[in-house]
Amino acid sequence: MSGRGPDSGTDHNRNSIGSSGSPGGGSGAGGGSDGDDCIIVQTAPLSSPVPAVVSGLKVGDVLEVDLQNTPSGNRLVVSTAGGQAAGSLTHPGHLKIIQCIGNGHIYKATVVQKTGALIALRIEPK
Repeated sequence: MSGRGPDSGTDHNRNSIGSSGSPGGGSGAGGGSDGDDCIIVQTAPLSSPVPAVVSGLKVGDVLEVDLQNTPSGNRLVVSTAGGQAAGSLTHPGHLKIIQCIGNGHIYKATVVQKTGALIALRIEPK
């Protein structure tokens, strides 16, 4: 066992949508036993969801996590395989992911819960 599988070091109970009606933000831990602090697995809400794209998402869909350079700085954009932006990531921990992508790491976001336009994603290395 490598310890890097999709279930290593995660708590599946963190994927619930809380009483406030929004997905829990930024749970999960980074860092692997091999010292690479870019082996990050987190559960985070999709921010600024695009209704036309989010309406077609379902639990289990795998999305791309990309770094977008903007005049106000870098941001993480979550897109479908077809390139449609679904929203962004702004949870606690997103700055580390930005740094890791800048260093060549690639991440994916899997839809783990969907309640209307509220989407909870599992962020992990691709």
